Amino acid sequence: MKISVIIPVYNAEKYVEQAVKSALSQEEVEEIILIEDGSFDNSLEICRGLEVKYKKVKLFQHPSGENKGAGGTRNIGLKNAKFEFIAFLDADDFYLKNRFKKTKQVFKTNCKADGVYEAIGACFEDLQSEDIWKIKNGKKLTTLAKEVDPDDLFKFLILGRQGHFSLDGLTIKKEILDSSLGLFDKNLRISQDTHFCLKLSLVKNLFPGEIGRPVTKRRVHRENRITQVDSKKMIAIRDDLWESLAEWSLGRKISFSNKALIFFMNYYYNKLKKIVREREDREINQSKYYPYTLLSFSLRNPLSGLVVFYNIIKYLLKGLF
Repeated sequence: MKISVIIPVYNAEKYVEQAVKSALSQEEVEEIILIEDGSFDNSLEICRGLEVKYKKVKLFQHPSGENKGAGGTRNIGLKNAKFEFIAFLDADDFYLKNRFKKTKQVFKTNCKADGVYEAIGACFEDLQSEDIWKIKNGKKLTTLAKEVDPDDLFKFLILGRQGHFSLDGLTIKKEILDSSLGLFDKNLRISQDTHFCLKLSLVKNLFPGEIGRPVTKRRVHRENRITQVDSKKMIAIRDDLWESLAEWSLGRKISFSNKALIFFMNYYYNKLKKIVREREDREINQSKYYPYTLLSFSLRNPLSGLVVFYNIIKYLLKGLF
């Protein structure tokens, strides 16, 4: 198994060397692609030094050293990756020992696997970052609570409320980067990783690897963009994500049931964004607006609304919603 690891780098001078070394320590890694994204710290110089020091490290930049965001930056990595498998790592995170041990087993035993997702842990730079993380996420482990059939994965991620996976725990075959999937949405500045994972779950076969313990550690600190986003900004971010996903889904071979869910989620977050604007500084309970938006959505789209309602009821009866 030969893997290309893609690492976008933005203002990560304190961390990028550890990220690179953690990838180099994995026997399956054949190349590490660093893409520097217009940092204003010393990241570029450090990356240049790593490229000189290690043969497996390759450095890329945007034209004129511009900042394009993580989506466009990772796309450069995808276009330049040379090996059969691709894995992802943020510049302030790091792989743990035997990162790809279970990954290899899954690909070896399942010829239908297009990708493998695995658990990510968290380490905290300070107590404030840990407190913010607990409020936003609750658990240190980013993973799915159970193994899910690839055909059910998208619905589980949207309706199951039993966890999710993230890029740092994902390995995919390079060959799946075709027109049915596309690359990262370069216009989404924060949620482009979630957008990409949802696309994968819709049109490719993703299987669980090690979901009970972390294979990667996410470093949580006050400079993380996600720790700086409050709940109201997150609603606007989710609205952009689902609008983009709805546009992407048009003309693609996706089941009617999944398309109905996509357009409902787009409708739901669009409504929430409007409610946030109207209520100004007051907090809102997002879940209480599900029935209202589902009813409104169903009046406009009766068949799609019925499909969404059926899926929600199914997950409720399973105790997963």
